[in-house]
Amino acid sequence: MDDDVQISAAAFIILCDAIKKKQRKRRRYWMTNLFKSRNIYSGSNLLNDLSLSRTGQFKNFCRISCEDFEYLIHLIGHKIAKQETTFRQPIPVKERLAVTLRFLATGDSYTSLMYLFKISKQSISTIVTEVCQALCDALKDYVKLPKTENDWKKIAKEFNSEWQFPTCIGAVDGKHIHIVAPKGSGSYYFNYKKRNSIVLMAISNANYEFIMCDIGTNGRVSDGGLNYERRIFNYRLSRARRIIENVFGILVARFRIFHTDINLKLETTEIVTLCCCILHNFLCIKSSNHYIPPESTDQEDIGNATVTPGLASHGVFDELQRTPTNISANAKQTRQQYLEYFNGVGAVEWQDRMIVQRE
Repeated sequence: MDDDVQISAAAFIILCDAIKKKQRKRRRYWMTNLFKSRNIYSGSNLLNDLSLSRTGQFKNFCRISCEDFEYLIHLIGHKIAKQETTFRQPIPVKERLAVTLRFLATGDSYTSLMYLFKISKQSISTIVTEVCQALCDALKDYVKLPKTENDWKKIAKEFNSEWQFPTCIGAVDGKHIHIVAPKGSGSYYFNYKKRNSIVLMAISNANYEFIMCDIGTNGRVSDGGLNYERRIFNYRLSRARRIIENVFGILVARFRIFHTDINLKLETTEIVTLCCCILHNFLCIKSSNHYIPPESTDQEDIGNATVTPGLASHGVFDELQRTPTNISANAKQTRQQYLEYFNGVGAVEWQDRMIVQRE
């Protein structure tokens, strides 16, 4: 009898211990109720609903068309896909791309995107970096400097044809991108506008496309710094140069991440910025009519001698600080040659009207 009692007691203890272990294991959920409800309605369901809309909601949400979205999935899907495990289903590649594009398009915080896509902000942080890097790698040929003499001549021909500025091989400018300064950086990224920033230097061709982007220089750097003929020269120069101003304006209008103080690791900020520049060129080439409507660029009415401004980055990007510099003799000679050309054989019939109208 005593043996039976002892055996029963031991069995009871073992059973209770097993139950406690099972209960403890059940309480160790790896996701909250918010994420569990992905089974009911997830980011994939949201994308499907948006794609079925005929009012352009998908394009407004992701800043690209359904067709371009699918094209990008085809390019990078295999690079950003994650392996399925016995513990959980991976986040689908379409949701990974969508949450990244939404982040670039709005600058929303990871917390805000977490509630929208039902993906943890820790996962979103990883996803944004991985997807931007994958896009940069897959689309890198959309932003590249010409390699041959004929390539450079093609750009010069387009500048002369579109903007009547001969032997021009690019419009150059730089902008301050606002950031939250990295810890321990002190005033290293503090610029003359009393903001923390890194610098985006870029060159564009005559078709509003980047041909070179350099990102990451700290924000303390600066930029280099009339008679009637001189005013003609300034007008013709600014007419060609406003290409790059419109390029930056289009960039910040489409990717509103630049309207925020970007609060990411510095290397991630550089990847995100480059990704936006590359996507800009991708959309210029793939969907030019929708991505660059006429009102987004400066429109010149030659008959009335007026200019209707297009998109610009004023109020979003800070200009580089202008500082006096010693101009080389070669630079002065080149400028004088352009001045004489624009006031001589290279004159266009409307330039005098434009100058008079500005007075």
